[in-house]
This record gives sequence, structure tokens and C-alpha cells, in this order.
Amino acid sequence: VVSPVLPLYVKALRPDASHIATLAGATMSVTALTSSLAALAIGRLGDRHGQKPVLIACVLGAVGIYVPQALVSTPWQLLALRAIEGVFVGGMTPASNALLVKSTPASRRGAAFGISASVGSAGRAMGPLAGAAAANGWGMRSAFLATAGVYAIVAAVAALGVRPQESVDTTGQPALRPVSAAPELGPTESPSSR
Repeated sequence: VVSPVLPLYVKALRPDASHIATLAGATMSVTALTSSLAALAIGRLGDRHGQKPVLIACVLGAVGIYVPQALVSTPWQLLALRAIEGVFVGGMTPASNALLVKSTPASRRGAAFGISASVGSAGRAMGPLAGAAAANGWGMRSAFLATAGVYAIVAAVAALGVRPQESVDTTGQPALRPVSAAPELGPTESPSSR
């Protein structure tokens, strides 16, 4: 949503800067950098504590980090907040993909990921249009607040509507889990005594 506004916003925050293009580029790319670094760590966190709580925490974190971006007074503040934003954005992808796998039968996962990719592409197409419209109507800062509002809706949908199910195989039966190792025998037990 904010991508068409971001370079103009950086310029508005520092109109006298001679290196404005470099500063705008760094502000746009820092989110991708921190997102890629955070995805691995937050993906592991989701494996330990559950994907749904991690997804909701990341989406709420994005809500919380977009609001102050609308209130910054220097490009450096914006750069720091965009770096933090990347942590939350990076955590959303592995959590949502894991939830998609857990709630989709193996025979339908290709279609599910296809729909997910299509919706993501539609969002990347419509988001900049919505952000530009918000900026034209209410000023550049409104694009950040609009994005926070969208993420708040996503958080509510995830909290109320996402119910991760056990992974199922192509027949619709619960997927087989690996058999755990046999229990240790006591000092006087033998396998035949069981």
C-alpha cells in the first residue's frame, strides 16, 4: 500500500537532502532485508509455540509499527521503523504457509497454494492503487494508517477464522505421524515379558 508513497514521503521528511534517492532506496529495501533474516527465526518460533499465535502476533506487530510510521519527523526514524516492520512481515509468510499446509488435504495443496499466490498477486496489484488513492485524498501519512487498518482486519480474521486442522493425506484421513521409539525396558524386563 505504501510503496508508491514511500519515496515521496522520504523526500517530504528531508526536502534538502542531496542523497534523497539513496535514502529512499535504503528505506524501501531495509524491510526486505530484515524480513528475510526474520523469516527463519520466526518460522522456528512458530514450530515451537504454534503457527496461529505467531501469525496473529506478527500481524498485530505490523499494525503497531505502521501507525508510528505515519508520525515520524525524520527519514532515519522511518528507516528504523521499516527495519522493525520487516521482522513482523518476515514472520507472517512462514506462519501462514504452515497453517495453509496443516489445513489442506495433500491432494489439494497445489490448488490452495495457487489460490494463495493469486490472492497475494492481486494484493500487490491493488495495494499501491489503494495507497495512492489514500495519499491523494488525505495526504501521504494516511497510506500508513490505511495499511495499519488493513492489518488490523487481517488480525481479526486470523484470530476468529483460522482453525488449524491436522494435516490430512489424499484420502482425507489424518496423516500418519512417525512412530516414536520403543519405550525403554526396565532392568529386569525383556521384550518377551511384555
